[in-house]
Amino acid sequence: MSASSRRWPILLAVAAALGLLFTGFSTYDFALYLDRQVHGLHCSFIPGIGGADVSGTSGCHVTLMSPYSSVFRRALWGGLPVSLPGMAVFSLLLYRALDLVLRPERAADRSVTGVVLGLALLPVIASLVMGAIALVVLDAACKLCIGTYAASLMAFGAALAVRRQGARHPRVRGRDVDGVDAPAPRGTARPSAPGREALIGVAQLVAFLALPTLA
Repeated sequence: MSASSRRWPILLAVAAALGLLFTGFSTYDFALYLDRQVHGLHCSFIPGIGGADVSGTSGCHVTLMSPYSSVFRRALWGGLPVSLPGMAVFSLLLYRALDLVLRPERAADRSVTGVVLGLALLPVIASLVMGAIALVVLDAACKLCIGTYAASLMAFGAALAVRRQGARHPRVRGRDVDGVDAPAPRGTARPSAPGREALIGVAQLVAFLALPTLA
């Protein structure tokens, strides 16, 4: 595949990095409040720029203080912030995107792009659920959350574009356009078995989720 095929993986990497940025600041703000003191929040579409919000009335404060901001509250002190698994998923997406940037020929492997698309779907589902809760139940608009939702949609769109671009490649699973076995051209990765690639993706997801949770 040509060098121009890197544009969608690069966009995916940018989206994943943005998602990691927003969820990272959300997790940091959550951790600050574990001491039960009042702290300023990074309630901004550009977190880290400008002063922290100390009003205590922003949408970010409402969502952070809600029971929906974390899970396992009875088992863990303060609970596990929902943004922490988000960091893990975006980190894995960033890793996968950079792999496609460095090895663009892997975008022609539908097993690889299928795993990437499945991973990109996870934050979209989470965004729909959490966005509905914020809008309907909490009646709050959290800028960090909205940034995460936007990054999720951007990542899914880029992952879908990567898969469609790979589908236009003339080789599918080691066969040419006529369905006849053909040697892989130079610079083309050997296609992975769908089951094997899916297992690798699941194992990576479990590892990326477990490391920050157990740390």
